[in-house]
Amino acid sequence: MEEDERKALWRSRRGLLELDLILVPFVENCFASLPERLRRDYLDLLTVDDVDAYAWLTSGESAPSRYQQIVDVIKRFVGGET
Repeated sequence: MEEDERKALWRSRRGLLELDLILVPFVENCFASLPERLRRDYLDLLTVDDVDAYAWLTSGESAPSRYQQIVDVIKRFVGGET
């Protein structure tokens, strides 16, 4: 496991269990195959408030444009479209 992947896995363990259940499997299954830009976007996404990130990932609420592409990738993963 590469350094960025270890960092992503560690930081994906959030204070909100529901978010953990989305992010940890995503990192374990998809992070390593992401292009570098999306890896950086994912790590940036982990700096936002848990409630905001959860809303973007589970509801129809749009993420800010800087996060929209990585949010879409995660939502496809959650929906089974890996």
